[in-house]
Amino acid sequence: MYFGLQKRNLNFSRKIPDLVNDSLINKFDSFLKTEKYEFIIFSYIFWARLIADNKYSNNKKIILIEDIVTPNIFGRDNTNPIDRKLLAEEISRMDLFDTAICISEYEMQILSECNIKPNLFHIPFFMEQKERSFNHQYDILFIGSNNIHNIKGINWFFRDVYPLLSNKLKILIVGLIADHVPRKNNITKITFGEDLDKIYSDCKLSISPLISGTGQKIKVVEALAYGKPVICTSKGAEGISGKDNGCLITDSPLEFASLIHRLINDKKFFMENSNKAHIFFSSHYKKDVIYNKLDGIFKFT
Repeated sequence: MYFGLQKRNLNFSRKIPDLVNDSLINKFDSFLKTEKYEFIIFSYIFWARLIADNKYSNNKKIILIEDIVTPNIFGRDNTNPIDRKLLAEEISRMDLFDTAICISEYEMQILSECNIKPNLFHIPFFMEQKERSFNHQYDILFIGSNNIHNIKGINWFFRDVYPLLSNKLKILIVGLIADHVPRKNNITKITFGEDLDKIYSDCKLSISPLISGTGQKIKVVEALAYGKPVICTSKGAEGISGKDNGCLITDSPLEFASLIHRLINDKKFFMENSNKAHIFFSSHYKKDVIYNKLDGIFKFT
């Protein structure tokens, strides 16, 4: 549904956010007049108008694609289809750059089929690998902000999955999403988690029950870094490539609940998936691995 785009007008319609004003352009220009920069790196196309003038041709311009904005904002579900004109505008903004680094392999594939001008590379979210802990205070962890995709996902979980779970399971909800979670005796809510190491160490497994959204799910990568098995919907696992990665994927509420119970009660099954998470993270998301990929990108660019 994203492909076959013909027209690429750089018109900054403001339906896609444009955060640039004349004052910011002047400030940006002053930086480039006083210092020589080999690379200019942007996160999000909201700032693209800063380089709409071709006077920056001597600088290598890099855009970080955390999400393709159009489907994330304007195509949240099947009842609200992607606006192709807005997607064409988004692509036209990307075309101002020399290199695009995508956090999601899936979204890089979408962009490659749109024939965008920048060289495309995939660099996922990455972090230090953490020590595994097997002393658990909680059974299930969900961590997230209160964005629309997390709200829809957690509503699906508590409406369709939670009634199928044992009420003895202890659930920890962390982040502003906690304000959208019902009060139950077996649920602990922490709006702001100061110590992520302790939060992940205290939980046996993590869940990503998302039913909408784009891009890589940072909460999943974080859980894998701690060797935590993650039960995901297909949307919740989007951006996590490969097999044997510690993610158990299902869109069935019954199977979702069944996998939770099995991970809690079957020690061998739990360890198999914890080991998969640990090994997969080490091979794909460990900081040293990604630094080597980044070195190659900047040499190529």
